[in-house]
Amino acid sequence: MGNAQRATAMKQNILQRGVALSLCCLLLQLPLGAQEYPNPDMVGAVLGVTPGVMVNQSRLISTQNLQKHDLLSTDNTGRVKVRLRGGPVLDIGSQTQVRIEGNNPISQQTVVQLVSGRLRSEVTKFMVNGGQYEVKVPQGSAQVRDGADFFLEASPSRSVLTVYSGIVIVGGGKRALLDVAGGQTVELGPAGVGPLSLTNEEIEQTTMAETSLRGVAGQSASRDMVESEPKPAGSSHMKRNLIIVGIAGAAAVGALAGMRGGKSSTTTTTPTPTTPSGPVSIPAN
Repeated sequence: MGNAQRATAMKQNILQRGVALSLCCLLLQLPLGAQEYPNPDMVGAVLGVTPGVMVNQSRLISTQNLQKHDLLSTDNTGRVKVRLRGGPVLDIGSQTQVRIEGNNPISQQTVVQLVSGRLRSEVTKFMVNGGQYEVKVPQGSAQVRDGADFFLEASPSRSVLTVYSGIVIVGGGKRALLDVAGGQTVELGPAGVGPLSLTNEEIEQTTMAETSLRGVAGQSASRDMVESEPKPAGSSHMKRNLIIVGIAGAAAVGALAGMRGGKSSTTTTTPTPTTPSGPVSIPAN
């Protein structure tokens, strides 16, 4: 094969590997499609409950799983702790109504409606891009996109958000979205989101106690999820990305090898003669 043919073949090889590498990079940006998982309508399970808690006007029991759109209601003594599929934990205080509008453990998208009362939400960091936990209140909503622990007290006239840790994005009325960090409190009213204020330790401890089951008499024993949870989409994303990165790396290495191979095929090297390091002995005649 002549030098011209070798150069042409090398260019085609590099072009093919470049196209493969570009496709791999594009695939990294594509989200996973909708994935199926067992019992999509089952959104969570009860971890602990006291008397005085109803679900859809029926008494809630500790071994009960929760379904999408279930309405949890507590009386003046009732409290319940719920773990949603995917990780979020809800501590629901007395005289509270909470509806779980949706929860997808694969995309890690959760929407909860706090109709009235007190709710603490403990949300771990998301393992997928676009994960979000949202609580709707009559005056607006509070969103978490990177893990947070916060308390909401809602009523028809006003709602109060207290953030223990992380950042909660709150919105309502005509005011732009506001980031509320750990140690801050903000009120949502008819006019929208009010100014930020620092949370004193007494208020923080009081709000935690208003939803906690610790020390409350008559609570049922807590338990883990009755049904196994699907793996978060983060593990699928990670496996997919590792495979694609591996393919991309192989393509890049192949391209470099092709370039080096092409150069070596078109360049001839002349071996350098070796020189004896010691004296040369000449045999006697």
